[in-house]
Amino acid sequence: MTSIVIKGLLPLFVVLACCAFSQAQWDTIIPRPAAVEVGEAKPLTLISIITAEDLAVRYEGDDPEVRAIAERLGLHNARKKDSTGICFIGERPFREFLNRYLPMKPGAIETPDGQRVGEHVGLSFYTLGQRKGIGIGGQRDADDRPWYVAGKDLARNVLIVVQGHDHPLLIAETMLADDMHWIAGSAPPPGASLTVRTRYRQQDVAVARWQVHDGRLELEFESPQWAVTPGQSAVLYQGEVCLGGAFIAQAQCVSA
Repeated sequence: MTSIVIKGLLPLFVVLACCAFSQAQWDTIIPRPAAVEVGEAKPLTLISIITAEDLAVRYEGDDPEVRAIAERLGLHNARKKDSTGICFIGERPFREFLNRYLPMKPGAIETPDGQRVGEHVGLSFYTLGQRKGIGIGGQRDADDRPWYVAGKDLARNVLIVVQGHDHPLLIAETMLADDMHWIAGSAPPPGASLTVRTRYRQQDVAVARWQVHDGRLELEFESPQWAVTPGQSAVLYQGEVCLGGAFIAQAQCVSA
């Protein structure tokens, strides 16, 4: 199987930029791959949604070599400075960036039992598992454990929070994910041993069982996972090979 090897973030983004080139251009370099071998980089969303038809390059060099390839191909970002943040928004606070595109609709912050503990600025500005920036001060009858975002009640515009990193509402045993996409165009054999990542820089998580029906991935983790977030990507691997990914629709928590 021809695969693409990516050793760092810069090679990843150069490869993604190169996907805009025609197949005829890339056929002079190497045949089409059937999957993506990612090495230590283990990217998430970007690579998992690309098809084998898009990819046609194998690379195992370092960043200077990648920049040389990009310059030879005439890519505009060949000499662009490396980025370690969210590269497309520049150096600015993330909430400030979102303010330009998302309306602020304040609402209540509540515990799972309905106790009001504060006010949020808009549900779009919070993510599951978030600890910083929630804005909850000292609460009467509450201990000193930190607060975490545990859910959103969209119908009531309420942000649900809990105390403690290991609260049951933050721990998921299974998940459903939609729009499952296989880079090779088809799924591996039923029962194949896979791992998954649901968060950036997360260690690979063993999958106890999985199945796909009509594009929906049903997956059980071998061990419960923290803050599996709807809307984020779940990316599947077999060893160092990225097989594809889907968008998390629902996580089944331990206490549910």
